[in-house]
Amino acid sequence: MSQKISITNDVLLEEKKRIFLKELAAAYEEQANSPEFQEEIAVWDVTVDDGLNA
Repeated sequence: MSQKISITNDVLLEEKKRIFLKELAAAYEEQANSPEFQEEIAVWDVTVDDGLNA
């Protein structure tokens, strides 16, 4: 019985991981297509280019 529970838990964990990675990929895509995010990245790029990256 405990082996069945373990297998079920493993399957559920893998499904949660799959869903999380799918949502994460969608969030990255949304972020990459966001004009506001791109503006923020441009500001940080200037900061890094100024030598303020420790």
